[in-house]
Amino acid sequence: MIKKQLIFPGSKTPELQVNSVKIENWTLSLSKPKNFTLIIIYRGFHCPICCEYLKEFDEKIDKFSNLGTNLIAISTDNKNRAIKSYSEWGLKSINIGFNLTPEKALEWGLFLSRGIPNSSLKIAEPEIFVEPGLFLVDSNMKLYLSNIQSMPFTRPPVSELLTGIRFAIDKNYPARGTLKYLK
Repeated sequence: MIKKQLIFPGSKTPELQVNSVKIENWTLSLSKPKNFTLIIIYRGFHCPICCEYLKEFDEKIDKFSNLGTNLIAISTDNKNRAIKSYSEWGLKSINIGFNLTPEKALEWGLFLSRGIPNSSLKIAEPEIFVEPGLFLVDSNMKLYLSNIQSMPFTRPPVSELLTGIRFAIDKNYPARGTLKYLK
């Protein structure tokens, strides 16, 4: 049995490797951002909220690039569903990763759900899929920020993420939430 894990800010993240619509083999350790890599975990093609959220990242990708932040959106979807997300959602710039394994999702502390036959878009959900999350990882593969959810709604606004990243860079602000135990 594989159990969900917790990655503390300031800790080295597990390696992450997925195929994507733009790069055959995307690997976190090879991402080499100036400042950060923002990993956006989305539920999959069946999720209308994911569609709107990723569109907003796609529209603002240059603002993230200007902050030295690479972006990738990843799901447990297969290649065909990932390509449909990219094309049918009208995405132009953001890289879409696919085939995140449930085991790797748990290693990153994400929630998993069992699919139901018809989602709100009347698209069948996969048998098992990942719930949303965000991971801001620094250039040394250390976690700076995480946001993990068990439901598709209440995600951090993209504009607030941009403001926060700008502040973190400008003020050399340390990762918060690093306390692992109390003495």
